Formats: sequence, C-alpha cells, structure tokens
Amino acid sequence: MQKYFEVTGGSDLLTKAFLQVLQNVCISLNSRVKFFIQPSKGVTLCYKKDQHLFHKDADVVLVTTTGKAALFMDFNPPLSIQKMEALRAFHYDTSTKITLIFRQRFWEKDGIRGGKSIRERPTCFIYYPSHSFPGNYTISVILASYTWFDDSLLFLGASDEELKELHLRDLSKIHGMVINSLCPCVLVKKWSLDTYSLGAFALFTPYQHLEYAQELFRPEVRIHFAGEHTAFPHAWIEMAMKSAIRAAVNINNEIYLSDTKEKMSSKLT
Repeated sequence: MQKYFEVTGGSDLLTKAFLQVLQNVCISLNSRVKFFIQPSKGVTLCYKKDQHLFHKDADVVLVTTTGKAALFMDFNPPLSIQKMEALRAFHYDTSTKITLIFRQRFWEKDGIRGGKSIRERPTCFIYYPSHSFPGNYTISVILASYTWFDDSLLFLGASDEELKELHLRDLSKIHGMVINSLCPCVLVKKWSLDTYSLGAFALFTPYQHLEYAQELFRPEVRIHFAGEHTAFPHAWIEMAMKSAIRAAVNINNEIYLSDTKEKMSSKLT
C-alpha cells in the first residue's frame, strides 16, 4: 500500500529546521542569478536584487532552479551542447491550483473529511482537507481544483474572480447549497506564470528519459545541478530532496579528491 507523508504544521518547517542547524548563513531572498563565471579555480556568480547587481565567489555552486529557469542564466564558459539541448528540449508541464477559503466547513455536514470529488467539468478534481490548521478551528480551505496538462492551460487566461465563480458554482452543484456567501476569497497558483519556476514540473515524453536524464544531472566542471527534473519519478518533493543529497555527496567527494591530490602533490615536491 502506497503511503504519503506530510510535515505537520506546514512544509516550510522543514526549511526552517535546516536554517536553525546552519551557522552564519545568509539567505538572499527575491534575488535572481544572472550568470556564472568559472575561472581556473572556483566559481563567481552574479545575482540581481532590488535593481542592483552583486557578485559572490564560491568553491562550488549547486543550481537547484527548475530546468527551464536555468535557461535564463548565462554561463562562462558556456554549458556543453548536450546540456543545453537537454535543458531546452525536455518537456516541462504546467499546473494550476485553485484554493477557496470558507468561513464554515459545510462539507463536513455531508460526512466528508479528506478525499476528493471527481467532476467531468473544468474543475476536474476537488480535494477536501483531512486536517485542521494550527490556531484556526473555524476557517478552512478546499483545494477546489488541481489540474495538469491541457486541463491547466484552460485557466491561464481567466482572472481569479472568474475562477472563483466557476468553482463555487461547481461546488454548489455537488453539495446542493448556495455557498458564495461563505467564501470571502480565492487563491490561485498558475505555475506557468510563476516568474521563478516558469512551469510546474518535468514530465518526459517518450525516449526523453534515455536522451536527457543523465545530462540534466551531469555537472559542468564546478557547477552542479539538482531538482526534481534531474531525478525520477518527476514532480515529487521527495525526488527534489534526493537529487540535492546526491549532488551534495558528489560535491563532497570531489572536494575530498581535490584536497587529496593537492596534499600528494605537495609531498612529492
């Protein structure tokens, strides 16, 4: 039986736990990496924040953007032809999530706690919460629609209010009651319109796994790559984490080998 796990209290607690363990680490939010330079030693990266450019030197760099976002970065020397072909050609899919916030959990009157409804309508899949939110026992949310592929593309041109009206109408048909007054707001996430991700997740077309899987993960000298698109199966947070661990192990091994060679060389001289 397949099992699913969640971080109780919110997934952001995981990254906050990492931050507590790290010492003297500065995280620069809302910053866009523009280019990398690899001289004879180390890596220099340039990032933009608040319309200003900043430079940072490092021994090694791990790039964990989405595959498509990496295309907006410049590399000097350029990435290999094989790497560029893989980043440009592999299929990246779209996804949309539409969340409705309610003042009452009206669905619990129908005995619904968790699970999903399937509709032959644009909403497709409706997911009901199986847990409460810390510190909030009245207001709750429904993932009114979670779509991929062409089903998700349908929503790209619609406004948030149009999507709210559509999904409230569908929910009313399921539960047989008017619920508009119970819903103060809607939250819509369209991953293809996200300026940082430029898509939702990798989804290889036939033969792309054979052609591009290894190339997407392969390092370019001192620049390494990780993310769900570099591991398999795609689209899972777990795979993104596993790919990062794999890259970290490779980086550690490379540094160890480099240090060992330097020590041996110094002894010989």
